[in-house]
Amino acid sequence: MHPLSRPDRASILSAMEAYLAGDRPAHMGEHFHWHIRHPDTGYPLPLKAIWALATTGINTDFTNSLRLREQLAGLGFNCVELDGSTPTVQFGCLFPEEQTYSEGEEQSVVVNRYERDPKARTACLTYFYEKRGRTACEACGLDFADRYGELGAGFIHVHHKVPLATRGESYTLDPREDLVPLCPNCHAMIHRLPKGQDTVKDLRDKLLPSSK
Repeated sequence: MHPLSRPDRASILSAMEAYLAGDRPAHMGEHFHWHIRHPDTGYPLPLKAIWALATTGINTDFTNSLRLREQLAGLGFNCVELDGSTPTVQFGCLFPEEQTYSEGEEQSVVVNRYERDPKARTACLTYFYEKRGRTACEACGLDFADRYGELGAGFIHVHHKVPLATRGESYTLDPREDLVPLCPNCHAMIHRLPKGQDTVKDLRDKLLPSSK
C-alpha cells in the first residue's frame, strides 16, 4: 500500500475542477462507492479519483477509504456513500434496450454552505446595469429579456471571481470587482476552465464565432 500523502484544501479543489474538466487518474477502476461533495454545488464526485488527482496520481484503489474520509473531513469537506457507480459509456450503448432506472429516493446529506450576501448581488447587478444599460451576461451578452420577454427580465447568475470555498473565511467584498453577471451556461463553463485561466475574458475567448 502506498503511504498517504496529505494534500491541502486547494489541491482537492483543483482536483475537483480537473475531474469536472475531464481529467481521470490512470490505473483506476470505473466504480466508486464513496463520493466527496463539491463545496459550491454539492455535486458528488468519486472520492478516490479526486484524491488520486490531488496526490499526483498515486494508485488509491486499495487505500482505506475511511482514512481518506477522515483527512478530507479535517479539510472541511463532506463525503457521502452512494449505492451507484460511475458508468463506462460505450458508443452505441448509451441507451440499451429494455433498461430502466430508479430515481427519487430521499437521502440526507450534510454539506458546507458558504454564506452569500444578497445585498452584494444587488449592488453588482445595479453597477453593471448602470454601466451597460441592461442586465446581460458579461461573457456571451445574453439578455434573458430579449429571449423570454417579461419572464426573463432581470434574470441572471452572479459569479464570484474567486470561489468562496477557496477563501476559507469571511472577507470584505467589492461587488464591482469581485462579482460579475453571467448566464447559467457561461457560469457553468467558467468553472470548467483551468485554474489561473478562468477569467471572463478567458471564457469569452473560448466562445465560438456563432455564439458571439
